[in-house]
Amino acid sequence: MKLQTTEYKQFILDIKSKIQSSQIKAAIKVNVELLKLYWDIAEMIVEKQKSSSWGDGLIDSISKDLKREFPSMKGFSKRNIEIMRQWYTFWSSSTVITKQVVSQMKNEKGQQVVAQLEDTKSRQVMDEIFKIPWGHNIVI
Repeated sequence: MKLQTTEYKQFILDIKSKIQSSQIKAAIKVNVELLKLYWDIAEMIVEKQKSSSWGDGLIDSISKDLKREFPSMKGFSKRNIEIMRQWYTFWSSSTVITKQVVSQMKNEKGQQVVAQLEDTKSRQVMDEIFKIPWGHNIVI
């Protein structure tokens, strides 16, 4: 039985709209999680390079090891990991500037309010960064 009424056609359009909306939301969430992963990887690399004598050879080793461990995943080329590190360094220094500006603010309720505002502002900045698709982040 095939329904061809206007009501049924509208019903199908409504369902299709819901499906498409869910697909877009899912893609955005996947992008956010991927960016968080890239951020964490880059942060770990930057911190390790600061605290040890490991140089740029670290990135090549990480790339080879991750590609061997996760052969079906893309994004672990030496170049992409270098870009992750550059991206992290760029945005984390911007976040540091935001933290410095906020921490200079004074409030009659004391430093606790400033610290809370600093954390809130940093989270807001990070939330905005993670909304930007990876390809656009590379261009920035």
